[in-house]
Amino acid sequence: MLIRRITTAVRAMLRVTFVALMLLGARSAHGQIHYWPGQQNTLDAAGNADCSPPSGAAAACFATGRYAGSYAFEFGSNGQCAPSLVCSGAPLDFGTSDFMVSFAIRTSQTGTATLLTNRSQSCPNNDKFWRIVLSGGTLWPEFDGGTDGTNYAMWNATGVSIADDAWHDVTLVRKAGLPHLYIDGVERVLSLVSGVTVPPAADVSNGNPGLIGTSACTGLVTWFGLEVPFVGLLDEIKVFGN
Repeated sequence: MLIRRITTAVRAMLRVTFVALMLLGARSAHGQIHYWPGQQNTLDAAGNADCSPPSGAAAACFATGRYAGSYAFEFGSNGQCAPSLVCSGAPLDFGTSDFMVSFAIRTSQTGTATLLTNRSQSCPNNDKFWRIVLSGGTLWPEFDGGTDGTNYAMWNATGVSIADDAWHDVTLVRKAGLPHLYIDGVERVLSLVSGVTVPPAADVSNGNPGLIGTSACTGLVTWFGLEVPFVGLLDEIKVFGN
């Protein structure tokens, strides 16, 4: 029975990955460029963007994952686990290009936390960045292409909660400047946040390291309210791009 459940989950992940890659156009111009599997190390299995805990933090922790091992973020647990990971180079810089990220997540967190981003500086000011935020139990893709706020947009998957302490497969695709979000193999309706206009394809490159489980906004009060470190499990983090 366990093997059957795992096989079903793997099939669902492969199905949504195939659909998302077709949308992305990955057959000709895109491929997997980074892969953090969470199997007892923080190395990039597909590139050279190895990750490590922030300076002075505890070592990374691992737990049973969706498919094998996973990264365990347990901020506040007596400092025994790294609260986030910093990935070398600029692995989450995509310029104005299309891209895709996918991962499995398990959490019960309802506060505001960043899951993946290249926003390691300049918060709350506008700057070039992108991130996927967990807030109120749902997901919010956010793109910013400049410092004046005119090439900025944020969406949310209204009515879709993943904060139920169960595993969920997530895929975010940016195609022609717009996000497409899949949760558990189903494309979800994204609502543009009121008062923010849809920009052209934002240049989201800034040369900063990639961050997992945090951002420059962590610990600050933003539009969401107080942003906190992510608490939960992340597994099979994959990045596809040019």
